[in-house]
Amino acid sequence: MTKASNCLLIFNIRLKPLQKKVTNTTIQYAEEFANHCVNNVYEEQISSDAQKSNEEAWNYYSYFGTKPARQSKYKQLKVALNFTKLSPCFEMINHFNYKLFKNATLKRQLDMINNTITLDKYPKQDFQEYQDIDSNMTQIFDTARICPYKNQHCDFATQGLQFNQDVKTIFTESRDYHELFYVWSAFANATRRKQRKLSNRFADLANNPSNLKGIRDNWLRDYESPSFRADCKDLLNQVKPLYDELHAYTRFNLSQIYPQLKLDKPC
Repeated sequence: MTKASNCLLIFNIRLKPLQKKVTNTTIQYAEEFANHCVNNVYEEQISSDAQKSNEEAWNYYSYFGTKPARQSKYKQLKVALNFTKLSPCFEMINHFNYKLFKNATLKRQLDMINNTITLDKYPKQDFQEYQDIDSNMTQIFDTARICPYKNQHCDFATQGLQFNQDVKTIFTESRDYHELFYVWSAFANATRRKQRKLSNRFADLANNPSNLKGIRDNWLRDYESPSFRADCKDLLNQVKPLYDELHAYTRFNLSQIYPQLKLDKPC
């Protein structure tokens, strides 16, 4: 019998019959069960699934732009969304009010597990489209090519510049205003226009309230603050005076290097 099966057996025998009458004994049994599952069964399962996800990520970037790469991307996302689905911890979440537990750390762990977006909570068709768009936008960016500044009518196949190998180096090392402006504009035109329609649909899928309140809200849960947006605004107001000073200092120094820039007014 597996650890997961053993956990579920204990849950069915000890806890389910007692749920109609919640007592301190029931809560104690449930808390012991949940603690065992989270720190043993769940920990073992998530470690295994994390390794599978990393292996698929390696395959994705090793065969980028090919059918095997797209298949690996799908498998990676599927593992990431599905790794908690069969965990006995979900039985605990679905059948018992773990908010009654005394162990604050355990309640926090169960909250995080409960808030995880899993494949069974995400519409299959939307999930397929979501991962396809994600893969396509990444491919557009990583395979985009532009001609060098001094050879703007080049052969893309043999002389084209790519972001990771070439464009990043130019941004880091060049101090030629006209070259920097050209490279930035050319690369933006080579990617932004192709990604625009995809990104709009990507945002629609992510923000769909039927998708577990939208993926856009899921990342906020990691901060464990119900007032996270207000917290950020408050922090921004605190550091804004320092930011304004640093911004002015940077603008002044850039104007010394690039006199072509019109920096009379704040950006």
